[in-house]
Amino acid sequence: MLKKALMINFGLVSLLLSGEISVFSAGNLDSDEPYGLTQSEKKIHENMESIHQLLKEKKQLKNEIKELKNRITTLQEMIASLGKKNRENQSKIELLTEDLKQNN
Repeated sequence: MLKKALMINFGLVSLLLSGEISVFSAGNLDSDEPYGLTQSEKKIHENMESIHQLLKEKKQLKNEIKELKNRITTLQEMIASLGKKNRENQSKIELLTEDLKQNN
């Protein structure tokens, strides 16, 4: 009798821990295309798909933001370099203008 009760309990615990809803995976929300779902389970599955899609979009946006930050940094460096060149050229023009004034 005790052996039989232990076997039944072991079987029930195994079923509970296995995560299987049925032998044929009906109602398995982790499946790519679940079937046999209740209305609540269908909503849960739709929400899971929406979350998955949002996470995918978030990753894409993060990558795009990273790329844009790199481009902005490059443009800032180019602008700084152009500013430096401009100041150097301005100094050269001023020196040449002084030389012209002195030679005339």
